[in-house]
Formats: sequence, structure tokens, C-alpha cells
Amino acid sequence: MPSDDPQQIHSTLSPLLEVLQQAGIAEADIQRHLLDLVTAKQQTSQSATQAPRKHYLEQTTLIDGEDAFIYRRADTKKKLWYLRMYDPRDQKNIVRSLGTIDKSLARAKAIEIWSEVTQKIKNNHRIVSLTVQQLCDRYLKDEQKHLTDIPRQGITPGTLKNKQKHLRRWQEFLDSLRLLSTPIDRIDPAKIDGDAFGRWLMSRPQSRQYQGRPRSPDAVNGTISQIRRMYKFAVKKRYLGPAQVPDVEYLKNKDDRAYKRDIITRDEYQRLWRWMQDKWCRGRILQRYDRQSREWTPCSEDADGAQWRRDPSVTDEELRRRVCFEKLIGIMTNVGARIKEYQGLRCRDIVETDHPDPEIRARCLTLTIIRANSKTGQGRRIVAPIRKRFDAIRGIYDQCGFEHHLDPNSDALFFVDPKDGKPWTQRKLRLLLDEVLTGSGLKRGKPTDKNLTLYFTRHQYATWRLRAGVDRHLLAKNMGTSILQLEKTYGHIDTEISAAELIKGQGYNSQSVVLMETEDA
Repeated sequence: MPSDDPQQIHSTLSPLLEVLQQAGIAEADIQRHLLDLVTAKQQTSQSATQAPRKHYLEQTTLIDGEDAFIYRRADTKKKLWYLRMYDPRDQKNIVRSLGTIDKSLARAKAIEIWSEVTQKIKNNHRIVSLTVQQLCDRYLKDEQKHLTDIPRQGITPGTLKNKQKHLRRWQEFLDSLRLLSTPIDRIDPAKIDGDAFGRWLMSRPQSRQYQGRPRSPDAVNGTISQIRRMYKFAVKKRYLGPAQVPDVEYLKNKDDRAYKRDIITRDEYQRLWRWMQDKWCRGRILQRYDRQSREWTPCSEDADGAQWRRDPSVTDEELRRRVCFEKLIGIMTNVGARIKEYQGLRCRDIVETDHPDPEIRARCLTLTIIRANSKTGQGRRIVAPIRKRFDAIRGIYDQCGFEHHLDPNSDALFFVDPKDGKPWTQRKLRLLLDEVLTGSGLKRGKPTDKNLTLYFTRHQYATWRLRAGVDRHLLAKNMGTSILQLEKTYGHIDTEISAAELIKGQGYNSQSVVLMETEDA
């Protein structure tokens, strides 16, 4: 080891000193710089020797031949044990707190963690462990990268919102099994395999919007589809291996391609229409004159002296609102578009119909459904005899002072509530539909009532157009759907259209029918 004595340094390095002195460097300066170097070297050596002792107290090798050990940190008060191991795949150290001050317990837990991490490295999985909630958050965050306003070109905000709703159902299911906080790689897939989730969701009560209605197996299978996509994402990102993914089975449901919503007959349609125009839009209710109070009071239809009279509690503002809704229902049954497409229709999207026949131009308008407002992501133009209804709505907007909605080049949404000038929401429209169905007698609160939603107008339009003999190719183009889907959904109408052909030669009066008789025994 080099000595700190200046005399010894001088005798040992005398030849070097002579050379440096000849170069004009003083001997005192040389000695001072040499001592500084020796001191710096000693401090560096001491620092390197003390470093392991400072951070790794009681360092103990975990497994012979493996770069892994347990230790206690000297800079903490709790003196907990830690595991430190090397990841050769990612070429970095992994440190885990063992959460205990007992060495034997810490060693056992460290071996368990080491085995788990080593197996993940071997299977090329990510070392990080996620809970189901964390996996859902990462999946939704990845989906947000594909947000777009144009359907089929990414994910629309509405689709993302539905994904969040579906994944919340999965979290609720795992919470019922007390597995919500368990890392996904430690959940036994056998516990959640099969149709257990589907049966659990079918037994859950509906939201307030659909209260009293049973859940649809198709809707449950839609939720299952989103869950399976999330786990596919987990495998792709190496959070799980294929063997660790639960096999969430779809509910068995025979798809007969029949339409799931009811429609009304022509007689029911006329009944609804007359009631809306003659009674509801004029604010009329059934009243009878009470001789004792000398006032007109509301009554039932079968009461003596019942008359349809104006209800004084209905304001002019409410009447304008009712007329707008009545005209909107008329437009919907003559256009056949989707609810979202009406809500997103702007004033500039309503144009004159370019046709040589002046009668058609006088009756019809053309609605432009842009790509961002279409379910399929493809724009289209719809022609329908709806001019009078649009003119009536514009007249009400003029009374309300909605000048922006009267400009044909305006970018404003056309269908708005005259009460506040805000766009119609599906909740407002649904409440008004329930009101007119109940008032007209089509909805009596009985099990035999038809399940009529806002979407029934699209089904009504397709059914009536097919019965009128409209070409299916043109109808599919006008509705924004495919001919195949049109045939699968409305194929049953073919038998009604061809009824005359199908019943040829049937009946007792037909000469072509031979009745088979059997002899009495």
C-alpha cells in the first residue's frame, strides 16, 4: 500500500522529480498534488467498500446459482425484508417488498415470488400483475386511441361508452365472487368458465329505463363479446397466457332472424293518428259538466255527458311541443331512418328533391345522412313525402323565434324541443311516445300490450313499403341496410304479399280440391 510519508514519496520518485524540476515545476507543488491523489484514492476505496453495507443489510442468497437474494434496507425504520432478483430478458433488476420483518417468512415468500416471476419470464409474459379493474382501464385507454366520429372507421364515443357499461357488468360479477381485487393471473379460470356469467347477468334486474322487461339473451351475449375482446387484448399485451384466459361462453339462443319489436296495424295507426291530431295536439280531454260545482271536470269516456273540451292547464307552448312531436312521428314512419340519424340531422341536410315530376317535387324532400351520422359509416340520401310536415315544424320554429333553424344552410340540428330549443333526447321522445300510446288506448298496462319503442317507426316503414311492392334494392339503399339483412328480417312478409298465390285452389268451393272421405267401420 503506498505510504503517506512525504520523505518516502520523495526518495521513491526522485528520478521523476528531477525530470519535472528540469521542466520548471517546483518540488513543493509536485508533492502537494501527489498527496491529493493519494487522499482521493483512499476516500474512493472506502466509499466503495461501505456501499454494500449501507443498502443491503444481512444480504442472504435466495437460491444457489441464481442472481437473487433477500436483504434489509438500512435506511428504513421498519427493517422490512426485500427481494432483489435479476431479469435476464429485460436486463434489469426486480425489487419486491416482502412485507415482513421475520426472516424465515420473508425467505418463503421470496421463493414464491421468484418462482412466479421466473415462470412469467420463461413464458414471455409481463411481470406486472393487474387486477380486473386495472385491465379494464388499460383496455379502454387503448381503445380510446381509435376514437372517431365516423362509424366502422374506428370506435365512436357511443361505442366506447357501451364498452365501459359492459365491462362494469364483468367487474360486478367478479366482485360477487370476491375476485375483484385478485390479480388476473392468479384467478383460476375454472371458477369463471362456462355460462355462469351469462346466467348471472340474465338474473340481474333491469335498469329503470327497461324495468319490468326480461333481459334479452342477445344483449347478454353482446356483453360477453366485449369481455372476450378484453381478454384477447390481455393475451396480446402479454398480461396473460392463452391458458389463463377464462372461457366465458355465450348463452344458447336460436337466432330466427325475426324482428324483435312490434308494429301496429293500419287500424291502430289511424286510431293513434286521429287521437294525436284531434285531441292531444289541440289540448282536448274528456270532461263533463258538474251541476253542483258548476264547472267542467275531467271524466272517463263512458261517463254521462262526457265531451271533448280544451284543457285550460295545457299552455300554448305545450301545444306547440305536441304538434312538433306528432309531425316528427309522421316523418319517422315515412322515412324509416334510425333514431340517431334524426337526432343528428342538420338544417343543411334537408334539400329539395331533384325530380322531373312537379307533383313529386311538391310532396317530397331529400334528407342527407352523412357518414358520421350513419350506423354503417356510409352516407346516403333518403327521399320521402314529408314536405308538409317539415313546413309545419318550421312554422312552429318561426313562432318560437328560432331563426337559426329556418336557414336552409344552417349547421344547427333541425329537430329541437320548442320548449327550450335544445335537441330532442331519446328520453324526452320516449316519454311522449308512452303518453300518446296510453292516451290513444294502444297501451293499457296489460301483458297483451305491444312492445312499441321509438324504433317501431323504422320497422313500420319497412313493412309497409314491402307490402306496397317497393323494390328491395331501392328500399335497402334508402334505409341504409343490406338486401340480405332486409330479407332475413322481413322475409315473413313474402307470404303475406303472395297470399293470393298461396291460397289458390284452397277452400270447399274450389273444384280443384278433392276431399278425402273414409268409410265407417
